[in-house]
Amino acid sequence: MKLKPVVASLFVLGLVSGSAFAAGNQKPVQQAIVDGNSVISPVCSDNWFNRISIGGIGTFQAAWGNTDFPGSLMPTPHSTDLYVNNFNLLMNAVLNSWTKATLNLAYIGYPEYSYDYYQRGQAGVSHPVNSWYAERWQSNRIIADEAYVTFSNFCKSPFYFQVGKKYIPFGVYSDPYNFILTPMTQQMTQNNQTAAVLGFATNFGLYGNVYAFRGNSQPDDADSGFIRNFGAELGYYGSLGQFDCKDAHYNLNVGYIRAIQDGDYWLKLQPYNLDNWNGRRFFANSDPIGGLSFHGDLTWSQLSIYANFVTVLKNAVSSEQFEDYFPFIDSNTNTKVWAADINADYAFDTWCHRSKVGISYQFAGNGQILGDAGIVTFPKSRIQADYKVNLLKNVDFDVVIAHNKSFDYPLYTGTRQSSRRRE
Repeated sequence: MKLKPVVASLFVLGLVSGSAFAAGNQKPVQQAIVDGNSVISPVCSDNWFNRISIGGIGTFQAAWGNTDFPGSLMPTPHSTDLYVNNFNLLMNAVLNSWTKATLNLAYIGYPEYSYDYYQRGQAGVSHPVNSWYAERWQSNRIIADEAYVTFSNFCKSPFYFQVGKKYIPFGVYSDPYNFILTPMTQQMTQNNQTAAVLGFATNFGLYGNVYAFRGNSQPDDADSGFIRNFGAELGYYGSLGQFDCKDAHYNLNVGYIRAIQDGDYWLKLQPYNLDNWNGRRFFANSDPIGGLSFHGDLTWSQLSIYANFVTVLKNAVSSEQFEDYFPFIDSNTNTKVWAADINADYAFDTWCHRSKVGISYQFAGNGQILGDAGIVTFPKSRIQADYKVNLLKNVDFDVVIAHNKSFDYPLYTGTRQSSRRRE
């Protein structure tokens, strides 16, 4: 019985590097001695670079907020900002006709904020009384944001398998680095994990997958050594050619996840330096809270219309948590947080340069807990318009204007409330 884990480990290793035993791949004895314990690719050859593609993306942002720090959603004075949001080096290596390795090295320069509320009579306070203030800093991180292997060959099979660190297929979004104006539906679904994904994608449009990962949240009384989170996705990608709309297609998608609190956004909602919180994350120590997502889009010629809806399937905060960690909030508050958005884009030429205009209306419900707890990086509603133009080849210029309305955040009495957005 004790040999079974060893056999399993050797089998997984063989999937990735089995070609190390291929004939003709032997190295000279002297070189083998020099390499020693170094990490050496077992598939290198003279024409290896013909199977590697290297690319990248980068975003430079300038922001202005007329009533708060950009992206903070707090009633602080107006502010401006300038920074490199993200810069990514993307690499794909085709190992064989069934196997591809993907690596995404990311520099993240998005600024982070902490917020505080000062009240009249609070000792040692030099700031204006009864007011919010925000503090800004940058972490400037370089991380392997994605590193996974894909086993697929759609010429022979509709099935595929992925394993490694990646964004799991829950929800639909196109830019995981849209930090300052992330749609609320994306905030509720975006989730970067080390996961295993088994799926299928047919040539007639039906697709789906199941996935599993360990996750970062664990109940207080649970053994933390288990893979406890999983989900599934089912969708259909079709065309409208039969209706004389040859350039039209649509995509319908539904997804489920067992514990939505493992998502990137929820794990950032960790109150900072609150006496009564004991370092607890916002509802991350509760039982798994399921999440459900819906997506639909329609593209016809230059017009695209799409919508999203995401909801948690039960209250995000239990009555015990209200009593222990939210004593200043009504325990009858509905915390089944949900979010939705409706969007439209229209593409056209501006002086022979490809461009588009877009409009978006985003709204959410049952998020009063976010405001009452001083966690208000999640707006109640947002109206957004943007214009993008391709100035030069592979260089776009994008202008975005948004108006946010936050959930209520009452003026507390006798208690200092603070929260910190963590990247």
